[in-house]
Amino acid sequence: MRQIVWVTTNFVGFHCWPDAPSGFEFLRSVHRHVFHVKVGVEVVHSNREIEFFELLQRLNSYIRQWENKTFTLSCEMIASDVLSKFNAVFVEVDEDGENGARVERDSVSVDGIRTKCFVGFEAEGPHRGSCVLFVPGKVTPSRLHVVMQKLSGDCIPIQRIYYGAGNDHELSHHVLLFLKSLTFPVDVEGADLKKRFGDIFNNWKNVTLIGIDEADGCDFKKWTNDNVIIWKHSDGLVYVTSRRDPIFTADFDVE
Repeated sequence: MRQIVWVTTNFVGFHCWPDAPSGFEFLRSVHRHVFHVKVGVEVVHSNREIEFFELLQRLNSYIRQWENKTFTLSCEMIASDVLSKFNAVFVEVDEDGENGARVERDSVSVDGIRTKCFVGFEAEGPHRGSCVLFVPGKVTPSRLHVVMQKLSGDCIPIQRIYYGAGNDHELSHHVLLFLKSLTFPVDVEGADLKKRFGDIFNNWKNVTLIGIDEADGCDFKKWTNDNVIIWKHSDGLVYVTSRRDPIFTADFDVE
């Protein structure tokens, strides 16, 4: 069974289609619509994993960039933007409740962002060869708990957790608190986390903080150079991995 919660809202916007074809020249002029937006997000359990009002507040805050503004975006473009930002299952946008578009998320990735947990052998850095659960940043604690239970039932010997995987580095405060409660060693990806959540990292001995390009306050700086991935520890030790290393092909999804 798949569970999806959704919220709806609307905003007034003014758009046009400068390249509208012959016969639809009127669309080249700026015109007003009430854009209705519906966002659906997947949840794991049925007891308010995502609170409607919290999701709606976030959505209303995000769409202010278009409210009472003039733009050339289509309904599909707006929906795709919101879909990526909210890691949604689907987004619908219509004009005045008459005509609109629905954009749906692929189950594995959105715009290069992997959205599901996967298991594989760490290919990079000091823990190369370890069996790791890779977790995208938007995965909620409740969803991660279910995944870990499944792995335990399947007797898959996870040695570490890498949080912020799949090009998804949006980590929240409550997620980090959950990770801190785990006994697993945790690698956390995100250069600004120490600045944003420094109190969480105090006395957190089982975490390795990895900065992408920027390494201020992080244990490692990580970047790519041509066909290699480079990790540099704060003490100067460097680990280099080829992006063509066959170890990268050993991952498998667990959801």
